[in-house]
Amino acid sequence: MISRVPFDSLSLMCVTYELKHSVLGGSVQHVGQPDAQTLVLTVRRASRNHLLMFSCSTDYARVHQITRKPQLPRTPFDFCMVCRKHLEGSRLASVIQTDFDRVLTLTFESAHTGPVRLIAELMGKHSNLVLVDTDGRTLDSCKR
Repeated sequence: MISRVPFDSLSLMCVTYELKHSVLGGSVQHVGQPDAQTLVLTVRRASRNHLLMFSCSTDYARVHQITRKPQLPRTPFDFCMVCRKHLEGSRLASVIQTDFDRVLTLTFESAHTGPVRLIAELMGKHSNLVLVDTDGRTLDSCKR
């Protein structure tokens, strides 16, 4: 039997700290979506690629770095295509955990599309990944 470790606010605070020190200021090289509820960003910083995995799974919602690139489907999901359009080539400008909640906001700056935010809401069955523009309008979300 697999034991399920909850991804709570304290875990997210530790991940936020790690991301600020390892990938902040890096550029997004690739966006992939291995399944309908998972997004993987390849961020290059200090001559090294870092893989960030975002999952809005109802059972295992989480954000963390991974070491191996997952297998990607031949046809990308719609959310992946929108994220590629707005995130690839952009620079990771900020990583913020909202208060002490299970919400992580990553802000990306790009000369082509302007600043956009990827918001990871990690709240069990209500988890979602949302891409938002500078005016607060939703560009797309993983779960609709």
